[in-house]
Amino acid sequence: MTAPKIPQQNPLAVVDEQARNAAPFIEHFTPGFEDPKRIAAPAAAATSLDLGRNLVLDAETAYLLGLVTQPVDHSHSFDLAQHENVPAGGTTEVDPLAVLREYSVCARAGARIIVAKAPPAEVRGDLQVMYEQDALLRSVDPAPFALVADAGNASISAKPLHDATFSWGAVPSYAFRAVISRAERRAVGGDQLRQALAISVLQGLGELADSLLLSAIQAATPAAFSFGAAAARHARFDELRAVIGTGGTGAEVLADGSLRAAGVLAELSAVTDATVIGRFTRSMIAIRPELRVLGHRVNQNGDVELTVFCNMQALASNPADFWVAA
Repeated sequence: MTAPKIPQQNPLAVVDEQARNAAPFIEHFTPGFEDPKRIAAPAAAATSLDLGRNLVLDAETAYLLGLVTQPVDHSHSFDLAQHENVPAGGTTEVDPLAVLREYSVCARAGARIIVAKAPPAEVRGDLQVMYEQDALLRSVDPAPFALVADAGNASISAKPLHDATFSWGAVPSYAFRAVISRAERRAVGGDQLRQALAISVLQGLGELADSLLLSAIQAATPAAFSFGAAAARHARFDELRAVIGTGGTGAEVLADGSLRAAGVLAELSAVTDATVIGRFTRSMIAIRPELRVLGHRVNQNGDVELTVFCNMQALASNPADFWVAA
């Protein structure tokens, strides 16, 4: 049985605090001299955000960010926001991957979020091990059976498989960088700023996942959508989903309140201008489990530059499973 992982404190708050208090030098003691030599060094700190461990936030911030809500009673025509008591000084835990998936339209449409597993030990016994971590996305089409004449041979068909591979070692890096100033810490809400930024980072990962996947799909120049084209790809109507970009192409709201594009259930996205329709269950977004978080004090006022790095890649096993609304 796997032991539960210990929740993590907000990494952005950790590096911000450490960078603010870091000395801008390293002391080097030379034998025979009592006074150390000070070597200039950045006032910096580093840590990681583990996507596999819950993130501890104070309950008030989680409530203000909409992460802790009370169910709304829809038995009335109009609902006012209901009051909720939040204990002062209380904490709550947030699942980073759950926030990522919630803010990825493609993931909610069926795309899989794949987190890399830890590589094996580099040394086994006395042997140095070389290791390459490759991954495969495979989708399967129905096998095309064909009539066989008496005493005849079955014709050979192409395998109804669609593969897309990549190497974890070659997954690109992406970064977000922002500065927290001393004035912002002293302003109203400054004590919650670092927690709000941590949630914004997780939400941003969801939008980055959408941007990468939709860009990969559009790079293959998908054809215009039609139900005939979807049928030719063995698609079922209930597995089709649409992502409506900023152009709003094909968007319509039906009488039942559902958002549709070309008749397909849809959701809005800010990361593309096109409307993409397809079988998102045949796509994936791969991400490394740890995000590198750096903090660097940039001046004597205590302003700290925060940088978050992630590694992410998107794949579709067969670009022919996606189309654009005309």
